[in-house]
Amino acid sequence: MNRDTLLRYTSLLLFPASAVVVLAAVHSPISPWIFVVGATGIFVSMLLLTRLCRDRKSFWFAILLALLVRLLFVLYYPPSIDVNRYIWEGMIQHHGFNPFTTPPDSQATASLRDANWQGVIFKNMTTIYWPFAQLLFRAATTSGPDYLAMKLMVTFFDLAAIGILVQMSRRRKQPLRYVLLYALNPLVLISTSGQGHIESVVATLILAAVALSTGRYRYLAYTALSCAILTKIYAVVLLPFCLRNIGGRGLIFLLLPLLLFIPYFADISAYFNTPATFAGDFSSNGLLQTLSRGIFDLGHGSTLLLLAVFLMIALVVVFFLTPSLLKASCSALGLMLLALPTVQPWYFLLITPYLVFFRQPSWLSLHLTSLLLIFRFNPSISPSFFHNQSLLMTWEYLPFLILAAYDFFRGGNHWPAAYPAAGTVSVIIPVRNEERRISACIDSVQAQNCACEIIVVDGGSTDRTLQMVQKFQDIVTCGSDPGRGIQIAHGITHASGDLIVVLHADSRLKSGSLHRMIAALAKHSDAAGGAMEATYDSPSTRFKLIALLNNLRARFTGISFGDQAQFFRRVALPEGFPAYRLMEDVELSLRMKEHGTVLFLPDGVLSSTRRWASTGYSSNFFMVIWLTGSFLFLRAFGMIHDKGEWFYQRYYRKAK
Repeated sequence: MNRDTLLRYTSLLLFPASAVVVLAAVHSPISPWIFVVGATGIFVSMLLLTRLCRDRKSFWFAILLALLVRLLFVLYYPPSIDVNRYIWEGMIQHHGFNPFTTPPDSQATASLRDANWQGVIFKNMTTIYWPFAQLLFRAATTSGPDYLAMKLMVTFFDLAAIGILVQMSRRRKQPLRYVLLYALNPLVLISTSGQGHIESVVATLILAAVALSTGRYRYLAYTALSCAILTKIYAVVLLPFCLRNIGGRGLIFLLLPLLLFIPYFADISAYFNTPATFAGDFSSNGLLQTLSRGIFDLGHGSTLLLLAVFLMIALVVVFFLTPSLLKASCSALGLMLLALPTVQPWYFLLITPYLVFFRQPSWLSLHLTSLLLIFRFNPSISPSFFHNQSLLMTWEYLPFLILAAYDFFRGGNHWPAAYPAAGTVSVIIPVRNEERRISACIDSVQAQNCACEIIVVDGGSTDRTLQMVQKFQDIVTCGSDPGRGIQIAHGITHASGDLIVVLHADSRLKSGSLHRMIAALAKHSDAAGGAMEATYDSPSTRFKLIALLNNLRARFTGISFGDQAQFFRRVALPEGFPAYRLMEDVELSLRMKEHGTVLFLPDGVLSSTRRWASTGYSSNFFMVIWLTGSFLFLRAFGMIHDKGEWFYQRYYRKAK
């Protein structure tokens, strides 16, 4: 038996054993640190099994263990106090009362009060849960006020999430073992099958919407999202992203679930009063809310306004720069969780399914560190550490911030794909009247000492460009209509390489650039492509500033320009290269972002300042910003129909 096999069997034993420790800890006066030990054991076994369950047999055995532990948690883990509310609101519906107009302390329901009612908190407030949640509450209380039925209902959605994740992983040809990051996650086990929190329902419906959005029945994604919103309203943050990716044709599927409001008909303010009260009057454990109040010494109202502005701006940035619905919805939910004034540990269930695909260590850490907050509202728990909010938040968020900062500056990313290694490289050079520069460009490629083919695509040169190219050996030349994107796309049809590099004729590859590129792609099998750091052939400070801004944009947004030596795996772009007259570089960046990680390589290329010199520094600066912003805006709304012709005419100031 080799080391990995022994470790796998040990982890398979550690998982249920740790779950039993957790159950024992919550049913006895033992120190909560025993609970922490058990939860940590589950977390560690999850990480180990995610790495070690590489065959189908061990994966499905781990899933079986996950199901058995869920059954134990459904039967023996004490439900959350929130479940009392779920049961109460389900019960009063069977007696003809509307949870949106009848708070638990209403005298109209006094005859229904029981032991469960005693456990309901905020008795003076009507429900915060919208009609789809109310429908579930009513169904789960059909046979009476039963905690088990409510927890089974939540667990049903939890199991559905596992099934959806397995199907999505198969569709994306991703190893199934990463599904264990959800199936064996201690926060999922404790918060769903254990405590019965309805956030599991919201998370599953959102996941279903994302899964359906690219399939044959993509309009049903609207129904899933609508039901998520009608469970807890904050899911509405994903609506713009679904509209962008799915389109407006199937909006009827978004509107149909609104019929669920009919049984709960009330003044429209009744649906928003309690959510608004919670947002406006309560705050607990919100990261940005705590930091804002501490740094700027703002009042609660001012802090909420600041967070709302931050969230709106951040969501707009994600909307225009992240074309993939999977990635965009993950980013949007993450930003929302950071900006919410109140964040309970089970709120992180919204992000848990995305760990299967993106595996960010920062968000994964919160699934362990946030569990300590479960004891915060239990006055019988000691020591006092578990009631010290500052210490708890430090324990919870400090690892998250450190890991997030490390990933951000390292450029770390993960994508649900594993592309094969690039065996051959083709360098595409589009040219038009480049006789003074093409030789140096080709020299810089041949000096790389890297086996690659060079393809020069002429867009109708009237000078000696092609004669200069003919001085070199083993250069493929071809002609096409003018326009960089059109020329590049044509050149790719003549290319044999697995990896395409686009190099402008007035740019020069720096020493070792192609070797660094190949090494980076070999290291990041999930990368669709990327771009290189560019500097200008001028010592002027203003050009150093432009280079800095360009490189920061490419590194942190994934949007690169053509003079940054863009590269990509052919297999990673099923739509192919965009044959645009202009803006092909931005379109290429967005297509790469939709299909994989986008890399940014340092010290890659030397570019020319000739465009800046010919049109003027300020004029070109604002022209680039305007055209790029316009393209991103129009593309997000599906309004690019002329393959960049409009942008070409304005950039080169040519009339049609």
